[in-house]
Amino acid sequence: MGTFDVCRKRHAAGTAPAASVRKRRFRITHPFHPLYPGVYDVLEYRRHWGHELVAFYDAAGKLVTIPIPWTDLTEETDPFVVISGGRSFFRIQDLLRLSEMMGNIESCGRYTH
Repeated sequence: MGTFDVCRKRHAAGTAPAASVRKRRFRITHPFHPLYPGVYDVLEYRRHWGHELVAFYDAAGKLVTIPIPWTDLTEETDPFVVISGGRSFFRIQDLLRLSEMMGNIESCGRYTH
C-alpha cells in the first residue's frame, strides 16, 4: 500500500444496488410519500450530497427523484418497519424529538394555541 492509498478518503458503502443487480422497476415503500405504493421504471441512479437517489417519471410525466431507502431498491431493511408490520406510523424516538421541538417553539413564544 503506497502513500496515495493511505491518504485516499474512504466512503461508507451505499444503499444503491450494485450495477450487476440493479432493477429496472421499483416500488415506493415509504408510507408517507404521496406516490406510495406506486411501481415505477428506473430512469437512473443518482448521488447528490452523499445521498443516493433514484430518478423516474411519475404518471404525469414529471421527473421525480427520491431517496433509495424509501424504495424496495435497497437491501437494507429498517428493523422498525419490519417489526411494526405497518401497524405504527411513528417511531418513539421521532415522537420524542417532535415533542422536544414543539416545547422549544412554545418557549420562544412563537406558537400559541
